[in-house]
Amino acid sequence: MADAYTGRGPATSLSRLLPPLAGCASAEQLLQRLSRGLVPLPEAAPLVLQEAEAGDPACRQIVLHAGASLGESAALVARRLGLGGQRFELVMAGGLFRSRNQLLEGALVDTMARQAPQAVPVHLTCRPVVGAALDALDLAGLPTDPGVRDRLVASSEGLAVVPGA
Repeated sequence: MADAYTGRGPATSLSRLLPPLAGCASAEQLLQRLSRGLVPLPEAAPLVLQEAEAGDPACRQIVLHAGASLGESAALVARRLGLGGQRFELVMAGGLFRSRNQLLEGALVDTMARQAPQAVPVHLTCRPVVGAALDALDLAGLPTDPGVRDRLVASSEGLAVVPGA
């Protein structure tokens, strides 16, 4: 949005859509408040994903960069764990991946494929607390057969989702 405002980048729908989210009357007012740290934009990510899918060039660039950065980070972790040449699941979890945005996921997977070609991308199908509970059971030496996992998944469905978690 700043690049569009200054003329350094292409026009973007964000110039029209972001200011109202932050309670600003214009892109200029939003940029001024952002530069002073006076306004948060907690709802911006879903909007950027949506506009990227609609073809906005600035949003597409943001999403491609985010996906590639996530892929670089995941590849770094895989290398440090010695998984670079092994088959492992790359679990895509969290708010950005709930939308199943193909542009974001494609950039992440393409980056991973170059650095950890055996990585298998998968989506998290249950709440993260299930994995934590299974780890705790394992550490306690208690059985964690598929039935236990199924019961944990079922019982976690009623848990509230904490924003930002």
